[in-house]
Amino acid sequence: VLANERLLMQGMAIVDNVQDEDWQNVEMVLISAAPISFIQPLYEPVQPVRKRVAAQGYQSAGPVVAERAQRMEPMAAASGSVGGWTGSAGQPPQEQGWGGGPPAPGQAASLRRRFSEESDIDARLDAVFREDAAAPSVEAGSSGELFEYRITEPVTVPRNTSALIPIVQEAVEGERLSLFNSVKNRQHPYCTVRLKNTSGLTLESGPVTIVEDGAYAGEALLDVLKPGDTRFLPYALDQDCHVIVRNEYEDQPIWRVRLFGQTVYRDYRSRSSTIYRIENLADKDKVVFVEHPVNPQAKVIGEAQPSETTESYHRFVVNLAPRQLQELSVIQEQELSTAIWIAEPENLDTHSLNWLIEQNMLDKEMLGFVKEILKKQSEIHKMVEMGQSIRARIQQATTDQQRARENLKSLGASNERYRLAIDDAEDKIIEANSELVKVSEQYAALRREFMEFTQQKLEAEVFS
Repeated sequence: VLANERLLMQGMAIVDNVQDEDWQNVEMVLISAAPISFIQPLYEPVQPVRKRVAAQGYQSAGPVVAERAQRMEPMAAASGSVGGWTGSAGQPPQEQGWGGGPPAPGQAASLRRRFSEESDIDARLDAVFREDAAAPSVEAGSSGELFEYRITEPVTVPRNTSALIPIVQEAVEGERLSLFNSVKNRQHPYCTVRLKNTSGLTLESGPVTIVEDGAYAGEALLDVLKPGDTRFLPYALDQDCHVIVRNEYEDQPIWRVRLFGQTVYRDYRSRSSTIYRIENLADKDKVVFVEHPVNPQAKVIGEAQPSETTESYHRFVVNLAPRQLQELSVIQEQELSTAIWIAEPENLDTHSLNWLIEQNMLDKEMLGFVKEILKKQSEIHKMVEMGQSIRARIQQATTDQQRARENLKSLGASNERYRLAIDDAEDKIIEANSELVKVSEQYAALRREFMEFTQQKLEAEVFS
């Protein structure tokens, strides 16, 4: 890293000669592509592999690969716009937090010093190139899905040895940033190089060593980087920056009622708020990109809006002055619903429907529907109770009749009292069965009418 906005990128290719003959002055072409190819051992025995567990204790942080951000629609430049990085490539972001507007007092001098330090970048890069005797001699070109690095000078690689061939040495656009992801590290962001491939070459994936001011700074992993594309390269933990994350959840009142498919849906909004308290412990300005998980069913609301979005994360920009503490509040809202099934009047949730009547509904048709369905359910419930009462009478008469027959059988045929009891019970059973048929027909008619009535599509807003 030579300066805030310019990087010297050097790329090497490792070539292994695994053949039994030397390569003497061969023409070499290196290919960057992703063909589908594999080797599958079909004859080797399959053995279970034990899991290897690392020793307990302190371990260094593992490599982190940041996701690629997709292009977003350009944001309108307006005072008070939030979260957008309005600077173009090669320009630093504004340094007054995560809002728009000019730099705060006291920061303009810092910006002037930065640009004055970068004024001699080209001269410094030229000096580095002059001192480097291993400048590559490579011709680059594309062929279909392949990208070729054609080495212009003959190459010699003895058998069973390797050669390190320089293929890239370019000054490219880039800057030093911090990237925070609470899933990967809960307290500190990562020191990151945001690299834009302005070399005109396709950069192959692989490890990257970061050198800053002549000293080793860390290592990163790079995906395949096409010309003009941009990547974040996290290479170390930024312990000069400390982050505390707080999550809050809140369910908003029901705002809409819908009827569809014999189901009443009560729609409400669930709001989640994640607060990032970011403290800059260093005596220099910092630009922190905060990665917040994407919820496909939710949308980001409020002032803080993402500057870019990857497959899994929204990225928000926070600009910190030396020793400054800032809060970034990311608010997401999604629409949810609870259902009331009204297809079976016997199991109707009358409590929930009565609650809906108590709400202030805009649509009187929906309110009338809820009241009518409760009325029809009440009528059906009365028919059910009448049917249960008649069946109880039939059961009692049948029991009395059975007892009279047993008594008549034991006392003999001369006992007229039990004969009359049997006849009376039979009359009651016949009468009750006739009533039960009528009640059953009324119940079936009311239930059929209920089912037809619930086959509607209605929608109404609710004001809390």
